[in-house]
Amino acid sequence: MPNTSIRYDQQKNIVYTRQEGNVTAEERMQLIKEMGDLSLSPGVSLLSDVRDLTCIVAKTESQPLLDAYKATQKVFRKVAILHREKFPPYTILASDAIISGINVEEFTSLEDAELWLKM
Repeated sequence: MPNTSIRYDQQKNIVYTRQEGNVTAEERMQLIKEMGDLSLSPGVSLLSDVRDLTCIVAKTESQPLLDAYKATQKVFRKVAILHREKFPPYTILASDAIISGINVEEFTSLEDAELWLKM
């Protein structure tokens, strides 16, 4: 069973990704590649659900992931990272993304994340 999944909800104009368990750097890169292959509407947002992730992104992985994301030429209007309380696995990645000019917020509630993405 794959540790990652992706789906595009055209009605909400949100790309949903989910990562579970111990996701490898290769699996994260594959998820980004799949995002790049999607045909998306303008103004699309991204909701990355990592509530069931059991690993973190190391600093050494952060920049290559950002570079791969930028290479897809998919510019998300907003990016919401949904994680468990007290376990934000993408703290370094989120910080690097903000520095790169990506509008990122972290949430522990799916409803709050979707509401912010609609604003």
